[in-house]
Amino acid sequence: MKKGFKIAYSVLFFAICAAPAALMPFMGTSAEIEKKELTELPAFVDDNGINVNFSTQFESWFNDRLPMRPELLSAANLIKGEVLNTSASNVISSGGWLFYDDEKKDFMNMNAMTDSQITAAAVTLSLLQEKVTGDGGRFTFVPAPNKSSVYPEHMPACYKKADENNLTRLSAKLTELGVNYMDLLKVLTENKNTANGIYHARDSHWNNLGAMIGYNEIMNSLGRPHNTYENASYSYSQVWRADLDKLLYPAGGFMDWQYEFDITYSEFMFVKPTGVRDTAAQLAVFMSDKEENDMNISTRNVNKPANKSLYMVRDSFGRALLPFMIDNYTNADFVRTNRPELTGSFAGKDFVYEIVERNLKNVISTAPYMYAPERPEFSADGFASGGSAVTVFSDEGYAYRLYGKLPGDADTGDGRVYAVFDNGTEKRVFEAFPIYEKELLGEDGSNGFSAFIDKKAGLYGSCALTIVTGGRAYSAGTAEIGGSAPEKQEVTDTTEDDQPAETQQPAATGDMLSGMRFTYNGTEFGLYDDAEAVVGKLGEQVRPSEKFTPCVGNSGEMDQYFYKGFSISADANGKIRQITLNEWDAPDDGCATVTGLKLGSSADDVKAALGEPSDENEGQIEYKDAGRVYSFSFSEEGTAVYIYVGDLN
Repeated sequence: MKKGFKIAYSVLFFAICAAPAALMPFMGTSAEIEKKELTELPAFVDDNGINVNFSTQFESWFNDRLPMRPELLSAANLIKGEVLNTSASNVISSGGWLFYDDEKKDFMNMNAMTDSQITAAAVTLSLLQEKVTGDGGRFTFVPAPNKSSVYPEHMPACYKKADENNLTRLSAKLTELGVNYMDLLKVLTENKNTANGIYHARDSHWNNLGAMIGYNEIMNSLGRPHNTYENASYSYSQVWRADLDKLLYPAGGFMDWQYEFDITYSEFMFVKPTGVRDTAAQLAVFMSDKEENDMNISTRNVNKPANKSLYMVRDSFGRALLPFMIDNYTNADFVRTNRPELTGSFAGKDFVYEIVERNLKNVISTAPYMYAPERPEFSADGFASGGSAVTVFSDEGYAYRLYGKLPGDADTGDGRVYAVFDNGTEKRVFEAFPIYEKELLGEDGSNGFSAFIDKKAGLYGSCALTIVTGGRAYSAGTAEIGGSAPEKQEVTDTTEDDQPAETQQPAATGDMLSGMRFTYNGTEFGLYDDAEAVVGKLGEQVRPSEKFTPCVGNSGEMDQYFYKGFSISADANGKIRQITLNEWDAPDDGCATVTGLKLGSSADDVKAALGEPSDENEGQIEYKDAGRVYSFSFSEEGTAVYIYVGDLN
């Protein structure tokens, strides 16, 4: 009897142990739930011989694919979090409130940025503000507080809140430099007990009420008229799938409470992503916890509010702001990036830079795409030598690229870094961002500098480079630019009769695909052309190409190439699948269809060239043909400000 029991026990034990491996071919993975990339199956022998890390890598590979992993994690964390009230899966649990484990670093000031890093972040933001306001736009920086900063009383008692941290120190420096920023920590702390609270208990973000409060303060900070929605009715129910709860219970946990406002927003359309028919459904996806393909969103408000244009750099805190901002701007762009793009004009445009407190270091992770301002008033003479700087200078087509690092003991003083170009005839001075390009330099470090120099600035010849900062000058090698001093152009007055006649574009063939081919700099191109061949003929880009995944269609990840007033996007096979003309991004009227349509064309021009549209709404005309979409958006003056051609198959 005992022997039979032991045999049965042993068989059951080994069956339980073997069950996960036996089920592996038939079970899915938890990659989507846990929001991480799965470990690839390692090779026992690689190019360097026997893989000495094979056992560790194989264990990670196996664990990622363990059947019922979400269920096992959920059961373990339920005991840890709800029964034992201890932290699990990088989540701090305390009395029903959950916090990101990383928040404790800000909470206790364990991740303090150096004084030079704080200064560098403030100087970087001041340069962004200078560019925007200099163009006639408005700027505000919006650091969204961690939940533990607004609700410290819900953190476990073992965590002692520091008197200062990165947010408080950066705020003080921004005030010193005159940078417009929104003190959301103060505002949200004052309103933390409004209604049922303004942050989720089981999520790391503010709820919709917190976002509404934040939105109103952002618009006040910009000095813009806006709807306050202060009397909007709402429901409050457990409908939110919280991110921290999901980490603890990937197989399904506890729904969090959320405010749902009864607001009738203005009608709007998505310019990016293209081809969206149900705007409400798409907006709901962008505002949900899914965060699918939301890196670049552009909208156009049909009712044309008083506020013209918005450029908003955001993170996940910005998703709850979307409906409010869309409702109060005629044109709005929302970009998730650590590298804002400011090469175009910001005349009449607002720039909102939102970032969560725990990621403040990302402000100086890499330089924004912005041409370095020239400083003719700065005298580069008379500085004592500080030694040599490691410098990289290159012609990237869209700009001259300059970056590098100073000696480790260099004193950067007020954080201002100047790049001096001396060709023996003249000295030109540009201010660089005080940013260390870790990814480009390939190692950790500090005391960096980074700049994009506009090729139209007129630099020429062989220029000795000097970096000046903190009262010291650092030799930085030579920038070989070539060319000679630009000739002075004599300005003459011309009358309308003196202007050359416009080149007549060939007439449309009647086939929509051929009719929507484009010309630029003498090069003709269109959908399905080879992108590499086209890019090689179009000339210099205005900024580096980027990868992105469209929200609609089946083209997968694409490469996007940027030119003055337009961009082209190619699929993995190198074929052009999208062409976009946009007056808000480095405007230029040089790109046009072979039938003469371009930015500034009227709706009548479009219809004359392409016939009656498939769909027509106020401010937008759209044509469809075999999965291809041709879309035109118009300003309130009736001129085209956005033209899109794409294959959504």
